[in-house]
Amino acid sequence: MEVVRQMLSQLKDKQMNIDLPQRTTSEVCNPAIVQLEELHEMLNVFVGGVETLTNDGQRLVNELLQIQTVLPTLTEDLSK
Repeated sequence: MEVVRQMLSQLKDKQMNIDLPQRTTSEVCNPAIVQLEELHEMLNVFVGGVETLTNDGQRLVNELLQIQTVLPTLTEDLSK
């Protein structure tokens, strides 16, 4: 992620010598910047998905621990 941000920043910095209206148009038309911005957006989505999966995994671990704690008591109660 940080590499993409740095590359995007460097490409934008190279265009600083162009005045504002041309710079805005130039940035929009620069394929490298557009591709880096798209990559940055995709990586953000990917990171969000990984965070969701991590949270789901942690929730499942917690549920499993809870079941493992309750199971012996339930088994004992049923055997009486």
